[in-house]
Amino acid sequence: NVLYSVADAGHRLSAEQVQQLLDQLLQTSSDPQAISNSVWAVARMGRRPTGQQLQQLVDALTIDIYAAAPQNISNTLLAVAAMGEQLPAQQVHHIVDALVSKLQQAVPQDISNALWAVATMRQQLNPMQLLRMEQALASKSEEA
Repeated sequence: NVLYSVADAGHRLSAEQVQQLLDQLLQTSSDPQAISNSVWAVARMGRRPTGQQLQQLVDALTIDIYAAAPQNISNTLLAVAAMGEQLPAQQVHHIVDALVSKLQQAVPQDISNALWAVATMRQQLNPMQLLRMEQALASKSEEA
């Protein structure tokens, strides 16, 4: 993933280059990790996709969200929030539901990142989502 490699190396691409690479990704990949890594990379470079591109990327991720690793789910939420962007509440709940379904595989950082992102986007979790995430954090803290 070019975007991920560039961001990970601490470099930046122009806004036009980022948009071209995101368009190419949307045409060629539906892999949750590639999408998550790309959204994270764009945020890390201090860039923003167009509103439509961001929504297309998140939509592509949510198509196969239950196949995504917890880190990919939380990093996508984290990147969206870090860009100062918003997602529709229903979509946030769907994404968080996928993370909640994988809490046994998640590490505390995944859960914390998702909670921070949801709060930063000024979204609210339903009480059951919040309870399960709190319980998972408490349980993983006891294991450490």
